[in-house]
Amino acid sequence: PKNFAPNYTKSMASESKMKDVVNDMEELKIDAKESNNTLDYDKLSYDEALKMAEMIVKDSRLSVEYYNYVARDKHKKFISSLPQNLQIERKDWNKHKAFDTQTLLIRGHRNFRQSSQRCVKLLVDVLKSNKNNKKTLQSIRSVQNIYYSLMSSLHSHSRYEENKLFKYLEKKYNVDLSLLLEDHQLIDEMEEICKSSLNDIITSGSTTNELVLKSLKYFIKFDDNFTRHLGEEESIVIPMLLELTYKQYVQYYNARTYKQALGI
Repeated sequence: PKNFAPNYTKSMASESKMKDVVNDMEELKIDAKESNNTLDYDKLSYDEALKMAEMIVKDSRLSVEYYNYVARDKHKKFISSLPQNLQIERKDWNKHKAFDTQTLLIRGHRNFRQSSQRCVKLLVDVLKSNKNNKKTLQSIRSVQNIYYSLMSSLHSHSRYEENKLFKYLEKKYNVDLSLLLEDHQLIDEMEEICKSSLNDIITSGSTTNELVLKSLKYFIKFDDNFTRHLGEEESIVIPMLLELTYKQYVQYYNARTYKQALGI
């Protein structure tokens, strides 16, 4: 059909293979408890914050398949409650016959991860320079521009998920995706804190004070929770999309609403 959603080429399958994607999870986390959001980011020392931030900067985020996060226990419990056909492991996605038609969401997520990573990198560069000049202040403004653009795109993405995708999947598979919606609210709350921290730096006119370190901690927390959320969301949603028949796939992507997609 002419209105059929983009059908990505076989090159996406090769791009998404696991080669050179999986980093050592132990290297990326100071402590496994971070994955359950128990780490007090505000209390990180300068060295601890810098170490975590540099791990984020080194993280491989080029592929649509992403492994460097640790799912929460409640997420694992939710996955285990699903029918076996909806528990497709991430490493097996690109072997599925429908994978090439279901890369739109994970391509968007890849771009989101990269934008968050760029924000952290710029903040690290400013912090390590320990300078206060036009260049460092411009770097903070660059973080601001990247982050505002990221969050604007993310809000549009989230509205689509909340108003169409999640409702469709909930009805079709008789599941409750409220744990994903809870994460959306958490991300919104962290967004305001991150934005405020950047405004505080710009208002102060100085990039050599504690405000830069404070902002970096907020962005580390954001990135940690954000990448974890995207990974958890993908591990729930992608198998459900892969299980759609060709007819269901066409009907969903051509429909304006989840009700039209379900034919109700």
